[in-house]
Amino acid sequence: MNQQRYEQALQDLDASLLQFPFSPKTYLREIRCIQQQNLQERLSVIPSYYVNALFCGRYSDPALRTTKRDYIQFLKQHNAFQSNVQPISNDHELSRVLRINPGTLIVLDIFASWCGPCKVTFEFWNNM
Repeated sequence: MNQQRYEQALQDLDASLLQFPFSPKTYLREIRCIQQQNLQERLSVIPSYYVNALFCGRYSDPALRTTKRDYIQFLKQHNAFQSNVQPISNDHELSRVLRINPGTLIVLDIFASWCGPCKVTFEFWNNM
């Protein structure tokens, strides 16, 4: 990769992942190669490679702090956070949303203004 021979590096990385599927650096280097070559047919694997790198690094490894930030930035750039957010404040509103959207995946983000972890998470996402 340092010699900008990305095609050869990508072949080596693919072989490496088959032998050592729990190496976070391999996933991160593979992401870099795919992005450098702008391989449209392989761009779809980048989110799973980020998740694999974070999983292999046990998520809490301080060295992966930049990876976490890069992953969120990648998702934002590719509109992964587009949504139809609707604040719901009671059971009646929730029942209505569920009733008019049968068979639809609905993600609920439950937040309490008095909850410390909720506040930290909210501040984190707003500062990204």
